[in-house]
Amino acid sequence: GWLKETMIRHKNGLTGNLGKISAWLQKEDNAWLNAEGKGKWGWEEVPYWLKGYASMAYILRDTAMIKETSIWINGVLNSQRADGNFGPTFLDKEGREDFWPKMLMLYCLQTYYEYAQDPRVIDFMKKFFNYQLNYNPDNFLKGHYWQGVRTGDNLHSVIWFYNLTGDPSLLKLMDRIHDEMKRGKLEGDVKEITLRMFREFYQFMWMNRSYWEPKLKNA
Repeated sequence: GWLKETMIRHKNGLTGNLGKISAWLQKEDNAWLNAEGKGKWGWEEVPYWLKGYASMAYILRDTAMIKETSIWINGVLNSQRADGNFGPTFLDKEGREDFWPKMLMLYCLQTYYEYAQDPRVIDFMKKFFNYQLNYNPDNFLKGHYWQGVRTGDNLHSVIWFYNLTGDPSLLKLMDRIHDEMKRGKLEGDVKEITLRMFREFYQFMWMNRSYWEPKLKNA
C-alpha cells in the first residue's frame, strides 16, 4: 500500500542514504560509538535520525538497514558506565548534565527492544533511570534549555519502562521529572514549545489517573 511505498522511498532517498553524506553519521571518532562517549557528533542528530531509520529497518525487514542499525544500538549499549550513565555527556559551566540527547536515544532503544526483545535493554534502562533518580536534585534537568522544555520525552520513556517492569522506584523518578518541568519559559518557537510542554502535563495526568479521573468526572 501507500504507506509501504512511502517507507521504501525514504529508504531509497535521504533517510536511507544519509550516512553517506552526513558528517553527524560518520563512524570514525563518533561519540555515540565510543565506549566512553568521547568524540564528535554526540548531540541530538544521531538519535533523531536513528529513531526513524531503525523503525523503517524493522518494519521493512531490510537486512542491510537492520545491520546498520545494530552498529549504532550496540555502540550505545556498550557505552554504559558503572554509574548507569551512557553515551556522550555534556555539562554546563556549573557541571549540570544535558540529558536531552539521551532522551532521544532512549526512544531508539525502546524500538529496538520491541523488535528484538534483547534483555540488555532492560538492564541498561534500569541502571540509567537509577542514575537519573540518584542525580543531584539541585542540578537535575537544569541549566540546559531543551531538556527543560522537553521533559515529556524523558517521562515517556520512564512510563514505557514502568509499564514493562512495574518497578515502583520509577514512580519517584516520574515525580522528579515532572517537578523539573520549566513551565512558562517559552523562548524560541513558541508554538512548538507550548505543544511539547502541554504534552508533558497529560502524560503526568495519565500517570496519576487514579487521582485525576474522579475530579474530572465531577467537574
